[in-house]
Amino acid sequence: MNIGGVGEFLKTSRKALKLTQGDVADNLGISAQAVSKWERGENMPDVAFLPDLSRILQVSVDQILNAGQIGNKDEDEIDFSNLVDAGLFNKVLTEIDKLQNMGDLQISLDFFVYLNNTQKAELIKKMLMIDDYGITLDEILPYASTTHKTDILRHILHRRDYNLLESIITHLSNELKTQTLQKLLQEGRYDIIEDIMPAFNRKHRDAIAEHFVNCKDPDELEIMENFIPFFDKNQIKRLFEEEVK
Repeated sequence: MNIGGVGEFLKTSRKALKLTQGDVADNLGISAQAVSKWERGENMPDVAFLPDLSRILQVSVDQILNAGQIGNKDEDEIDFSNLVDAGLFNKVLTEIDKLQNMGDLQISLDFFVYLNNTQKAELIKKMLMIDDYGITLDEILPYASTTHKTDILRHILHRRDYNLLESIITHLSNELKTQTLQKLLQEGRYDIIEDIMPAFNRKHRDAIAEHFVNCKDPDELEIMENFIPFFDKNQIKRLFEEEVK
């Protein structure tokens, strides 16, 4: 890996946002000297810092690891080959094949961030075949591509593992959130929608309000009251105007 390139990318990204090394350090809860060492290419940020670092600098984890050299490549075309020893990767796949529970995996998934997208897809496919796959999502989602997240979401929705949506929803694009909301509204899973409401934007809330406006079921209209705190004045006005009619 080009550690010097990563350091230069971190420095350029920080300066573009007019942040000091101290600003970045304070947000991460570390010393400014540590940030300085990253930018000088003396060492790499620990994997645990990458999600927060990407948020602070407003770049993706892939951009950081690839020293910002994404150019016009699609996210799924980035090549991180040879970052993880093939023997280690195959060992993980072999271990997962033997598992009945992901909690029994004896190998840390910290290396997931360094896999190329093909390897990530292969690993995710195997993990999703195990019943308690949900316990791994927090570890892999920050480093998964949109395609990977789409595959995971489809699996969750297909199996109706809606209890997992609360842990995945903040990692999804607005388009995937819309798909999730449509599925939950169709199935009347208002309990799940209420749990993940903070992750929805105004358009999503408009869709929920519109659903209740068009609803004729008295039981569902009663449930609507639980959502009032999440709606803005215009959405509430729309709901009660329809109710008056």
